[in-house]
Amino acid sequence: MVGSPRLVYVIVVIQAIFTASDLVSPFLSGAFLNYEIGDFLMAYFMAILDFILLVGFLRGSKWAWFFGLIYNGFNILNHSLAFFGTQYLSYVILVLMRITVLFCLRSSSVRRYFGVTKVSR
Repeated sequence: MVGSPRLVYVIVVIQAIFTASDLVSPFLSGAFLNYEIGDFLMAYFMAILDFILLVGFLRGSKWAWFFGLIYNGFNILNHSLAFFGTQYLSYVILVLMRITVLFCLRSSSVRRYFGVTKVSR
């Protein structure tokens, strides 16, 4: 992480928040008493993916940049659909945080850090 742009630190902190929220999200509402084992396994699977992405961001891996764009885009769609189904404010906060990560990943200094150069036209 030496010589990395400050936006990478922002991405890493936000990604750590995502990992923690995936681990505790099944327990944030009283509805977790009705959850099945699949609901818990899905939340923990998402936490594992967020953690793997966090490690990739820390190492500056090129795959982490690509996977971060795809994974965060998927989660924006997922949280948006969940918000329209339940109207929980936490989904809006998660969408805004995921959008922040996407914008950080698109900055030129972060792209250079991950070794992803802009395609010239």
